[in-house]
Amino acid sequence: MSEQYWDFNEETLIINQNGLPIKKRAGQDLYPRTALLTKPLEPKDDYQVLAVLDANGCAIDSEYVEDHRGKTIYNTQDCKQSKIVEKLGVIEDDWTLLKPSTQFDEWIDSEWVTNEQMEYEAQVQQVDAIRRALYLNVDALRNKAAMIRVLEADETKAADYDEQAKALYLKIRNENPWP
Repeated sequence: MSEQYWDFNEETLIINQNGLPIKKRAGQDLYPRTALLTKPLEPKDDYQVLAVLDANGCAIDSEYVEDHRGKTIYNTQDCKQSKIVEKLGVIEDDWTLLKPSTQFDEWIDSEWVTNEQMEYEAQVQQVDAIRRALYLNVDALRNKAAMIRVLEADETKAADYDEQAKALYLKIRNENPWP
C-alpha cells in the first residue's frame, strides 16, 4: 500500500495532485473519506483529473475529463452566437472552440467557411445605407438652389448651390465605392 493518499473535492471530484502522507495511529492507517489511495493520472492540458467513485462514494481510480472552463465556444449553426464554458466535460453538440473569422462564416466539414455571397450582399447594403444618408446633404443643396431660383430669381447663386451638390455627390460616390 502507498505511504500517501490524494484527496479530492467532494463536489467537483477534482483530485489534488499533491500527495499527502498517510498518518498512523496504533498501527492503523488514517486518511479521510475523500482519499484516493492510488496515484492519480498525471495532469494534462485541457483536462482535469477527477476521482472515480465506487457505489459507496469511495475513490477507486482517476480519469481525465475535458476542461474548457473559461474558454469561448461558438455555435456552429450561427457563428454570431458565442458563450463562455462554465462546466467540465466535452463541448456541447453544435458548438466549437474554433473561432469564426467573419460574421458570415458557415460551419462546413468541421471548419468555418466564409459565405462570400452573404458578405458581398452585406457590404452592398452597408455602402447603400451610407450613400443614402450622405445624399440627404446633396438633396438639401439642390432644394436650396431650387428655392433661390423661385424666391430670389438669382440664377448665379442657385447655380453655385447646384455645383456644390454635384461636387458632394461625386465625393460621396468616390469615398464609398461599391464592393
